[in-house]
Amino acid sequence: MYDKKNHQINAGISLKFLFPGSYANLGMSAFQGTITNTAGDVRLNNAAAQVNIAYSGSLANEFTDAGDYFSSLWGGLNGVATDIGVDYQWKGADNKYKLKVGAAVCNIGSMTFKDDNNATRTYSLVVNDSNPVNGLGLDLNQFESIDGLRDIENILIANDGTNGVDFNLENESRDFKVKLPTILNLYADYQIISKLSVTLFMVQRLNDEGANDQILSQNMLSITPRFTTGMFEGFIPVNFNEVSGTTAGLGLRLGGFFIGSNSILTAVSSDSKQADFFIGSRFGIL
Repeated sequence: MYDKKNHQINAGISLKFLFPGSYANLGMSAFQGTITNTAGDVRLNNAAAQVNIAYSGSLANEFTDAGDYFSSLWGGLNGVATDIGVDYQWKGADNKYKLKVGAAVCNIGSMTFKDDNNATRTYSLVVNDSNPVNGLGLDLNQFESIDGLRDIENILIANDGTNGVDFNLENESRDFKVKLPTILNLYADYQIISKLSVTLFMVQRLNDEGANDQILSQNMLSITPRFTTGMFEGFIPVNFNEVSGTTAGLGLRLGGFFIGSNSILTAVSSDSKQADFFIGSRFGIL
């Protein structure tokens, strides 16, 4: 868009066509209740929630058979997504950037699921009894051997009207639309000295995390100092995210080959919630 002397501005937009295969969701909004464990008798009492159960494709049957995931990798063309981004570069005398900042909104769009196994239903769940000692309330031990969302739904339906449990259907439909995990990406890359740089990267979720019929993403912030000399690069990613908290890793690159982990340092030194590893290679054809 703009390129003059030491300043450059770029912008772009991409369009993606989606072929969704399977989907499953179990959501409980406005949930409140009491769970008690009396000598292995686990019960839910004095509870209320709005329950959404949605499934499509092979995940309507069960989620324990790995073959079901491979059988539904591809569906029909039933979705479109868009990414929009812009960045600014401040260049030095060598025409290499000293500072690069950018912003992008990714995964704008949705996808529709159409399948014979489709269903999305919303129920109201109320457990009126507040005394688990008398054996009333919802017996949670029933869910120990479930294979899929249909099992959960059938158990809840079977408990309707017994032991103080009310499980009533509010609305249902067959075909349904699922929002993509729309996020805002912000990043900045600054060259501190000749061979030392630092990158700041942030991911902010834009969708309502409490809504059903969507794919969620987590908020994340990462700071990565990098040391680069010739074909060699070493970097230490430090991440803060909603799922695993704070993690720190280590990575190395030699030419087009790279190897590392985003969490190896915290995984070996503390009770970490994340462990990962990556390895790869990149090369240019032209």
